[in-house]
Amino acid sequence: MIRGVALVLGLMAASGCQTQTEMTVPAVLDDASESTIADLKSQLATALNRTGVRLAEADFASSARVTVIPPPLGPHEMNSRAIPIDFDLFLRGERCYVVRVETGDEIALKGITCRALS
Repeated sequence: MIRGVALVLGLMAASGCQTQTEMTVPAVLDDASESTIADLKSQLATALNRTGVRLAEADFASSARVTVIPPPLGPHEMNSRAIPIDFDLFLRGERCYVVRVETGDEIALKGITCRALS
């Protein structure tokens, strides 16, 4: 019994150490070039199951918020109930992610690097 308790405590301590080494911090894009933004749009479009997305104007080198704006109205539409979708950039270890604000869904960004928001 004592060995079982020691094993459980050891596993808990080991998992606690792993969590501490991979802290999650707000982040910004390392490179806010047009090609990086195009890659970000592509990955968000895939995650949202869309053919493409438009992003709200932002300084991606200094802001952790990424907002996907609704598509423009079609020629026969008078109004839309679509709302913007907000994502926050964050860094966990060396990997860059976005998290959808309203749902908490995380998307690991491939080939895009971030740095901690200062």
